Amino acid sequence: MGSRTLNAILLAVLILASSPATQSTAASLERLTLGWSAIAGSQAPFWITKEAGLFEKNGLDVTMIYVDGGSKATQALMSGDVPIAQVGGNAPVVARLRGADVTLIAGLLNVLAYSMIVSPEIKKPEDLRGKKLSVSRFGSNSDYATRKILLKWGLKPDVDVAVLQIPGGQPARMAAIQTKQVHGMVAQPPVTSEKDPKVRSTKPEDFVDMSVIKEFDDSGFIDGLYRKR
Repeated sequence: MGSRTLNAILLAVLILASSPATQSTAASLERLTLGWSAIAGSQAPFWITKEAGLFEKNGLDVTMIYVDGGSKATQALMSGDVPIAQVGGNAPVVARLRGADVTLIAGLLNVLAYSMIVSPEIKKPEDLRGKKLSVSRFGSNSDYATRKILLKWGLKPDVDVAVLQIPGGQPARMAAIQTKQVHGMVAQPPVTSEKDPKVRSTKPEDFVDMSVIKEFDDSGFIDGLYRKR
């Protein structure tokens, strides 16, 4: 994938509605597979771009492939299954530190845009002691965020609070709370916007929206577009 393709992707995402591009013919479109890794609002930019037809207007025929979780998506990137992917920052950064040939080409989100969602009996952070929280995959952004917030609350992950891997995206983890397999999860919209009597959003008071915690403001590129170098 050359610089022309990368430039087209970034242009398609950033293009202004007031400056429409010329529609490319089907025969001239360059095919590209783009991986995405979470059923969450942070992954919306490229879906919006595709549904608005902006990829095609900029010469790209893009196929969107869902790869569940940042760590698995990074593995798919490294194996060449997808040439480019929107992934939470934790997994590709860890892979890079271990010698993997991965690079960030665009940063999309630089805060942990999560809220903690818990079952109704959890009223304060200390109530999580001895309980179970779910993440998408170990090494993913949800795993990183869960462990970071537990430490901030004085709870040791895997000691005071069990951290379980439940693949399948936010809907699968929400179902695990509803069926009492686990007691909570970190979540992004649209899950945090849903009203369900079996769970409670923990933004107010004791539990907070993680994106507004000052210590997390300098977390770097939490969500971005990555490719092999």
